[in-house]
Amino acid sequence: MKQFFTPSLSKVLAVVIFTLSVQTSFASNKTGNEPQASFEVQTSEKWVSLKWMAAADAGFNHYEVERSFDGQSFKTVGLVMDGFDAANAQKAFQFRDKKSDCQGQAQVYYRMKQVNKDGSFTYSSVVKANL
Repeated sequence: MKQFFTPSLSKVLAVVIFTLSVQTSFASNKTGNEPQASFEVQTSEKWVSLKWMAAADAGFNHYEVERSFDGQSFKTVGLVMDGFDAANAQKAFQFRDKKSDCQGQAQVYYRMKQVNKDGSFTYSSVVKANL
């Protein structure tokens, strides 16, 4: 599993202290059968971990991880670009957001933007993590 982080997210150390899991699915920007993916948020002492699954036939190009402190204004904080193995029907993805980048916040909101190969995109529902 490949992960791409912004430069400030380059160190990896996870000590799980507390776990909060939230499930959501992707909402489409167009009609028709859109790919669905589960989306889970877990917090630890140093990280907010985002995990999701996608079907191999999803037709996506990449994911953009977006963060907000007010649940309204979102900013892209990372990209996840990783292809599928021909043998796999589903693939797991993960992104870690450094809690120190959220300093002074009691909660943080996330959503995923799935950008497809044809240029269309879908957003997940917004999930909240208590810090």
